[in-house]
Amino acid sequence: MTVRAEVHVRPALDRTRILEAALTLVDQHGLEALSMRKLGAALGVEAMALYYHVPNKAALLDGLVELVLDRLEVPPPEQLRAANLDWADFIRVAARSFRDLGRAHPNLFALLSTVGFTNAATIRPAEAVLAVLCEAGLDLSTAFVAFVTLKSYVAGHTEWTIADSDIGTRDGQICDALPEFAPDEYPHLAAFAKGLSQEHIDAEFDRGLDLIIDGIRLRLSPEGSVNLPS
Repeated sequence: MTVRAEVHVRPALDRTRILEAALTLVDQHGLEALSMRKLGAALGVEAMALYYHVPNKAALLDGLVELVLDRLEVPPPEQLRAANLDWADFIRVAARSFRDLGRAHPNLFALLSTVGFTNAATIRPAEAVLAVLCEAGLDLSTAFVAFVTLKSYVAGHTEWTIADSDIGTRDGQICDALPEFAPDEYPHLAAFAKGLSQEHIDAEFDRGLDLIIDGIRLRLSPEGSVNLPS
């Protein structure tokens, strides 16, 4: 009887496999833990083998951003039309998706929220948002301001929820982390503090997003169409 030993073949090393391993490392240990040496060890290869696929750490970080941003949900126009949705629905979907990426990869979000157009992965969603806003009736300059405002809001809110350990520890509600406000000195904060601490973090996010959308709606040209571009 011949006994054959099992042979475990390691998957071929390529850029995608390297980036996926790097993302796992960052998710588990933080961005500061990422190095070519540690990444090579996680993949079972020498660090030098990685340089055939990513020339340096800067390229590795760009690749990580690309990998995650490629998962951003940017619904194609025909999909929204089929569901009878308009530009505001498109904005909500894209904004919530960007926020979800931050919550899924908090250790990488600082890079995701600050990367510019030098990374090709940022161009597709930015172009899609601008196209939708212009088609809705904004001029290009106002559409770009709206895009930056939306991104800044989503990034800021997401950073806040990531950084504040008191948030989300009670089924998504904003916890009682607010101080006691003297009603005679700070009447508005005192009146709102109790309700705010009990509000669900997702509802709070959506309320802020709706404020921006309402502001955009006021700037739409009467001649503008809310139809999405083909």
